[in-house]
Amino acid sequence: MTKIKYRYVFNRKRKLNAMGEALVQIEAYQEGRKVYFGTHVYVKPSEWTGCEVTGRHDAAALNGMLGEQLVRLQEIEVAVWRQGVCPTLQHLKKDFYDKE
Repeated sequence: MTKIKYRYVFNRKRKLNAMGEALVQIEAYQEGRKVYFGTHVYVKPSEWTGCEVTGRHDAAALNGMLGEQLVRLQEIEVAVWRQGVCPTLQHLKKDFYDKE
């Protein structure tokens, strides 16, 4: 098994909500497969630059929330490694949503 790679994905479904905002998700990729995790962070397209929120009064807090969720996914991956099991996207998905 290979390491799981992570990245932020903005507006994956190419739709905005009634307030003109779109969801930021975390994509986990491993061996050609992808799983997406919702972050509950919605921002306008003009407020999303590269892989972070900019141009908002609470941008630092939102970026912190995104970072915490990414670290949580990585901690789950490391915990599975420590058990002597190769982590998969299914492990990640199960453990992420069980602890919410």
